[in-house]
Amino acid sequence: MRILVVEDDEPSVRLVKAVLEDSGAAVRLARSAEEALEAIESDKPDVALVDLILPQMSGILLADRLKASPATDGIVLIATTAFNGGATERIALAAGFVAYVRKPIDPSTFCEIVGAAIRGGSR
Repeated sequence: MRILVVEDDEPSVRLVKAVLEDSGAAVRLARSAEEALEAIESDKPDVALVDLILPQMSGILLADRLKASPATDGIVLIATTAFNGGATERIALAAGFVAYVRKPIDPSTFCEIVGAAIRGGSR
């Protein structure tokens, strides 16, 4: 499984990367939406874990761009954020994210959540 982690918070990057690699995933990192678009162009991931609050372009706008293109529409998108659910979760799901994970992640359940989102497929 190839996973792109789009995250600008270093402690979150380290934790998510370690948990995913321990489960056998191949993990690439992008620190911004722009970096993510470049990474996706060179090597399309199966899954993108996207922080909703990123510099310059939000995770929601990144999802809109990915879902608008047939070349990237099949990437399974999972939102990660420090925000509680509610309106933010509804907006993320409407933008094409298949799951909403609150940070800091719980390492004991994170891979389960990612696995369930992947099995559920893309929207």
